[in-house]
Amino acid sequence: MQEPQVRQLRPQLSEPPIAIASEPEPEELEPELAAVEEAPAEPVVGTRRGPGLFSRLLGSARPVRGSAALHAAARTEHAGEQAAAGADLLDASAGADARERITGAPADPAPAAGPLERALQAFNVSEYPRRIASLARSLGEPDVSVALDEDLGFVIIVVAWELCWYRYRVDPDEPEPEASMIAQGRTLSELQRSERLGNAHADRLGELSLLAAAV
Repeated sequence: MQEPQVRQLRPQLSEPPIAIASEPEPEELEPELAAVEEAPAEPVVGTRRGPGLFSRLLGSARPVRGSAALHAAARTEHAGEQAAAGADLLDASAGADARERITGAPADPAPAAGPLERALQAFNVSEYPRRIASLARSLGEPDVSVALDEDLGFVIIVVAWELCWYRYRVDPDEPEPEASMIAQGRTLSELQRSERLGNAHADRLGELSLLAAAV
């Protein structure tokens, strides 16, 4: 009883025939190809590639070269400033030399040493300062008086302690003045009042120098 129904369904399940399109002839394609050739070509927009590894390395090296150039420029500027300062010093020195040539004298002449200064210079290069220093270690700082004997032209130097004193003489007018000891004593009463002025000072080496008020 079921077989006739199957026969009736088979015609319905059968597929219709597929139509196969035939390829167009070359003559039919010529108008379409001509239209494609005449159409303007659209610009091709491509994606831009990022910088490569070599480009990035070059980019990272550029600031280093820039900083080196800045340092070189700074060194050049500093050298220029030093050269300008040196030129100013040379100009100042040249100005002083020019003033000396014009006036015939140094720009800042040193004051000439007087007879008392020359006498003390001669005393300090002699053998006596060592004796003064040795006695000062035992007796303390001495009283020193320096005076010019205007009648004789000599400078008299007296170095005195309470227990002893020494008198020296220097001729400041000699080309090379020399000091010499001319007297010594035991008590201060043996000295004249002018020989106890105390207008000079003896340092720890026994060298003598005038006090500021006596210069």
